[in-house]
Amino acid sequence: MLAFGIAFWVVVGLLTLGALAFLFSVLIRPEADEEQVVHQQGVRTLSYLVPTGQDPAELVAALHRAGFTAVAGTPQGIEVLEVLTVDDSDRAVVREVLEHAHRWGFGSPEIPVGAVSFEDER
Repeated sequence: MLAFGIAFWVVVGLLTLGALAFLFSVLIRPEADEEQVVHQQGVRTLSYLVPTGQDPAELVAALHRAGFTAVAGTPQGIEVLEVLTVDDSDRAVVREVLEHAHRWGFGSPEIPVGAVSFEDER
């Protein structure tokens, strides 16, 4: 009877670990897939330097809600958003989304941000 109890809990533990591993792979994989899509050669992207203190996750979330694929990264220590675009009309929409996204910093009051400009406009 004791062997059955031990075997039962071992099986339950293994099933739980398997379920957790599956959930983590489902949650992490879409982000990795988006990053791979945005960094493919030949795709059109807009690069936006995230203001100092701004949480890039808020901007990525706002862009996702608007239907865009976007990823944040820190090449050379500078926080940059890369946004996948289809045509030139997307530029105005992305600009509007970024201008109206919440501008809260890391535990600080709202960050004043001027007009949004992309790297290719500088």
